[in-house]
Amino acid sequence: MLDYEGKTYEVAYGVKRLTMAETMCGKPMLDVFDRAPSIGETLAFLTAGLRYEGSAGWLNPKEAQAVAEGMLETLGFATVYKEIESAIERDCGFLFH
Repeated sequence: MLDYEGKTYEVAYGVKRLTMAETMCGKPMLDVFDRAPSIGETLAFLTAGLRYEGSAGWLNPKEAQAVAEGMLETLGFATVYKEIESAIERDCGFLFH
């Protein structure tokens, strides 16, 4: 969970959300996380996975991008990256079989 500007967000992924992030990055997810991702790649994965805590739907892309940029600046790269990494491990076990 990430608290930002009085709201609580979560990062969640499925195949479609990962595909969206890959499209935004222009690189396969496994290439991005095989090394340290750039700030732009981190923002893309955060943007693709952001939703309000407990919500079944994700934020619209424009809102998610603005929130992701603010989170990165306010919460820091390490906090945001750890949340993305945890969400991928939790939600995408199919990647690790």
